[in-house]
Amino acid sequence: MVEEVNVNLRPNHVLLDPNFDGYKINLERLAPISKDITCPVYHADLSQVTSYNESKQLMLFNCLFEDRFSFEKVYYIDQKLKVHEFYLVFGEFHDNIVAEVFVSITSTVAYYPAISFSSKNLAVIYNGQSVITFFDTGDRSSSETNEVQKWKLIGTYDCETSLSLFYSIGNAVPGNEERFDFTVVTAESISMNEEEGFGDQSPKVELIVRKLIIDMANQNAAKQMGKVQFNGKEYPETAFLNKDGTLLQIVGVREFKPNNDISNAKNAVRKDLKIICSQNEKFLKVDILDITTEENDLQVKITSNVLKCFDRKEEKLIIESELFFEVVADRCNWSLDTDSKVLSVMLEKKEQDLLWRQLFTCKEAQHCVAMKDGDRASENDGGEECENKPYNIEELESCDDFTSTEKSKWQMFRLNWTHSEDREEAEEKKLTCLAMPVFTANLHSHEILFSRVLNCGDVPALCLRHDVDALLWETTISNVVNDDSKPPSPWQHAMTFNALGYVQASKRERKFISCAPSGKYAAIAECTRRVYVYMQPEAIESSLVNRKSGRKVPKIAKQFVITLDSHDPITGIVCLNEHLFISLSSEIVVYSII
Repeated sequence: MVEEVNVNLRPNHVLLDPNFDGYKINLERLAPISKDITCPVYHADLSQVTSYNESKQLMLFNCLFEDRFSFEKVYYIDQKLKVHEFYLVFGEFHDNIVAEVFVSITSTVAYYPAISFSSKNLAVIYNGQSVITFFDTGDRSSSETNEVQKWKLIGTYDCETSLSLFYSIGNAVPGNEERFDFTVVTAESISMNEEEGFGDQSPKVELIVRKLIIDMANQNAAKQMGKVQFNGKEYPETAFLNKDGTLLQIVGVREFKPNNDISNAKNAVRKDLKIICSQNEKFLKVDILDITTEENDLQVKITSNVLKCFDRKEEKLIIESELFFEVVADRCNWSLDTDSKVLSVMLEKKEQDLLWRQLFTCKEAQHCVAMKDGDRASENDGGEECENKPYNIEELESCDDFTSTEKSKWQMFRLNWTHSEDREEAEEKKLTCLAMPVFTANLHSHEILFSRVLNCGDVPALCLRHDVDALLWETTISNVVNDDSKPPSPWQHAMTFNALGYVQASKRERKFISCAPSGKYAAIAECTRRVYVYMQPEAIESSLVNRKSGRKVPKIAKQFVITLDSHDPITGIVCLNEHLFISLSSEIVVYSII
């Protein structure tokens, strides 16, 4: 198992243009193709929204859904909760109703209904309440026939709570045409219980990855085989899985932490640990007793402020907690004495003369710590060394809390699904999941703009602001395979939109932003009426000179301003390579991007 690697996102300078001369407004009017829709695009009722997390999800929700396995068709759900398939053939509109969303008559829709395409012929739909439905869509890429291909309902699952659907993957079980397995990623707000939480430290959002299996011969009911939960404070910007469901990526303004205890009781931290720690001026030695595993099966991870020990053979977390002060991670080491069952960890303190009164910051771990007599440990909290410091412990912890919570994160977790040993599950063994962090990148200096699938079937690429530019980053590894070697960075700079980071920041009414899969153009939609299209630079034959520098301009980047006739709110956009789809409440407008 690979230890978590902190990645620095390094742009490819070949893809950057320091001499970019800006966008030139093209007065040519793009010709629209408009289509009135008989039933308006669905809108959620925002009057009952009371939290920032919910409003963030609903206000910026894109009501148009793109098939990530075929860049040909666009989908939307109308107010009667029917799914529409929308595409153009030789300039002619095709608007077909392909499915209906299941919804209880006695309930009102609380969130936006959403569609997630799981494979080339499978899809998942959330009904806006708590029910997820699974469909066999057939081959969605075929548009040669005029015959409408209805989606076939193959299963339903009730999550029993309102949530947001982020991503899904699905496959038919080989050898059985009536069985399907799905992995679904959802997020939901959780109610705060003051007795359980500690102020702002308590999680406010739960992101859950569920493994479900559907047996059409058994009343089409989806059965949950296992799940893993991640806790955070705000809704993520996006979350998605790789093709086989073993890697989960979460991107957001706050980090998420896995809660492995909900799916596997064996992973809980042992409460009977006996830790003896002794300290001198430079090093801190920690002895953890009663280690029963072999050295090859033991994973010890030491970062600047966290000590983590994990038994890979038994999939058991021995201990994970935040250190009281920082250490020099690359100068720390550990050894295991299998005869005495003692794990010895040697930590080099970042501030050598700093006195540690305890090993961990959390109160739950304090009963595990005992300082040896005779070392420079003092039980007097008002010691002389502490009084001479220019700060106190509370101030230092407040500073650490601020820096850790204000950083945006791009996180990658490895999901290790294993069958439970529960003997009662004879027919279908439950799955347990251990989520281990593999890669992380701090995005606090890079604004998250949007995510976009660049190649059919691939995981989305992430667009980040780097200074004035907008850079698209692709995930370039599909799996983490080598336990011994340090894997390369999984995120590579694939595409650049010059000055788009600066441009989008100036759009105060910006609601949606996206780009074509080929990178041909990017589009920014305001709340109403206007959509801005920014083309990639193209070579020009005429001589054009920059007035300030006198340098000849070899390429020019065009900008188009689309002004819609309707004053209705813009509810969604989808950028395809040749067409830009814009949805209003009762109309869909398509522009050909030449």
